[in-house]
Amino acid sequence: MTGPHVGRELSTTGKAGYGLGMSGLWLIFMTTAYYLFYYFTDVVGLDPRQVGTIFLVSLIWDGITDPFMGWLASRTKSKWGQYRPYILLGTVPVALSFILLFFQPPEWAPGKLFTYGLITALLFRTLFT
Repeated sequence: MTGPHVGRELSTTGKAGYGLGMSGLWLIFMTTAYYLFYYFTDVVGLDPRQVGTIFLVSLIWDGITDPFMGWLASRTKSKWGQYRPYILLGTVPVALSFILLFFQPPEWAPGKLFTYGLITALLFRTLFT
């Protein structure tokens, strides 16, 4: 590899910047991975089988959309690069869809709550891709 930055050591500030850049992403990921099941069952009151179905369907959907997004991003040509437009345009929608995961109206019937949970999980997985 050649270039002006090869061989230069990254400063502590630079390392911290890279680390902090991923912290928001990992906070969202870990919350959905570890807390969402508990939230749906113990707070919202959904049956664990329904929550398992929500997770299964949304993760299968994620497995379908990931290769498509990879294909799309690898063919993107913009002045900001291949991935930056998606990161910049997707940050706010991902954050909003994350909030919607935890915003179930308590007066809804279990069937509506299941449907809402499934739709918001699919939306979140699509945007998180």
